Amino acid sequence: MPTVTLERRGAVALLTLDNPPANALGSPVLGELARAADTLRSDDSRAVVVTGAGRFFSAGLDLFEVAAWSPRPTPRASRACSTTSSPRCSRSRSRWSRR
Repeated sequence: MPTVTLERRGAVALLTLDNPPANALGSPVLGELARAADTLRSDDSRAVVVTGAGRFFSAGLDLFEVAAWSPRPTPRASRACSTTSSPRCSRSRSRWSRR
């Protein structure tokens, strides 16, 4: 079932996010949005309205998908924190050392 629908109303294209319950923007939704944008590039539409199905527009980035990303800091961030006594870095060091 598509999570993004494209509807045309005259010169206006209507893109509707339909990814219950929160219309979160995960990889599948972002891929469908990109395909819709490609379709609209060769279209006569003069305006594009992006809306959300349900109670609200979108919760934003899909946090369940983000949680699956690697939690390790980048080498550059690790080097920066190894040479500073910033409270933010010390919290990061203690968090990573517990793993």
